[in-house]
Amino acid sequence: MSFSLNDLFYDSLEEISENTLEEHIVSLYSTRNKDNQNLGYISRSQRTVEVSIPLMKSLISNISLAGSENSNLHKYGRFRKNRLVKRTRRMNTYVQVQDEYSDESIQLSVQQSLEMLNSETESSTTGAVLWQVSLLFAEWILTPNSLFYELFFQRTFTDSCSNDTSNGASRICYPKIIELGAGVSGLLACSLSLGLLVPPSENVETGSVISPGTYIATDQDHIIPLLKKNISKNISAIESLVHERHKSVNLLSSDTIEFVVGDNNRISCKRTDSTNKICIDSSIEVIPLDWERASQDVTDLKSAIFQNIHDGQEEEFDIILACDTIYNDYLIDPFVRTIKMLAGPKTSVIIGIQMRSHDVLEQFLNRSLEVGFRIWSVKGESLSEKMRDGFAVYYMRIQDCRESD
Repeated sequence: MSFSLNDLFYDSLEEISENTLEEHIVSLYSTRNKDNQNLGYISRSQRTVEVSIPLMKSLISNISLAGSENSNLHKYGRFRKNRLVKRTRRMNTYVQVQDEYSDESIQLSVQQSLEMLNSETESSTTGAVLWQVSLLFAEWILTPNSLFYELFFQRTFTDSCSNDTSNGASRICYPKIIELGAGVSGLLACSLSLGLLVPPSENVETGSVISPGTYIATDQDHIIPLLKKNISKNISAIESLVHERHKSVNLLSSDTIEFVVGDNNRISCKRTDSTNKICIDSSIEVIPLDWERASQDVTDLKSAIFQNIHDGQEEEFDIILACDTIYNDYLIDPFVRTIKMLAGPKTSVIIGIQMRSHDVLEQFLNRSLEVGFRIWSVKGESLSEKMRDGFAVYYMRIQDCRESD
């Protein structure tokens, strides 16, 4: 699955180079730096944090149409006061269309570890609580007109997703996503995996081959147990939403949708047809990944996730995602090296940050450029209103990406 920069509304991105990096930092912190912010946590005193992610009406209605030719969500561009804004590329104009928040939302209950947060023995404690940027990022992505919505929710229909498609059947490819530094909350895993856990609609071509999606949440070993627990507990919110929406798809009476939590907390969504053939088996997985020993961890992870080799080439992730992982200059080199090891030629890297130290951010961007990434900053007007002050989002691809790929 690949997306060109034109698909991602190129005019909403501003490229950063070595020559423009310093200017970018100065402009960013002079125009979008919000004063008097706390460190960015939701709460550092509550053991359980209840969060609600509102959903737009168009998202609710299109969950049932996901993957079908009736879905037109890719035509929408910028965020204008809770309404979709339709983009006409050739005229470069925007037309407001009706779309507002629905009465439905994703309700999540996140268990935090105050003991870990205040620990003097753990090497990393920041992942013990839920951070604000993750919640705001999820709300933004789940808005159908957001810049990167299409990456997470648009299936790819192709005859050549891999070379094992037989009998001329088309292939439906769901995205493969990996999150770095997920923390204990599992908020992004539960909310952003919605697209890959929704079965195709009933008008998908008979005999189509499904390439299932995967959302992999990673962090250090001591984070993993509570991360698994939170995802297992909160996946019911997604399950309920999917089941409710698919009542309107007129599934055959013999069709079933089943969410299964495996022994190792591999959470899968299976749709079975009248012949008991599994049509989709996407999953959420929790896997340890320590950036400081990433060489071995990445090798093990890829071996476990990518078991098929197509055309002599190893499969790659469609999206690498990280939120609020840039705060310590000591971790920048390991973090950037890890991204580089995971990224393929068509991988989209999306980094969400809360603006704190401009020196640390500049060091991260500079190091990413040095190792061969192209970097774009998402313009403020393309972010949600809540993210325009004090937050920034970056899009990265390895150096040889082109607009036409």
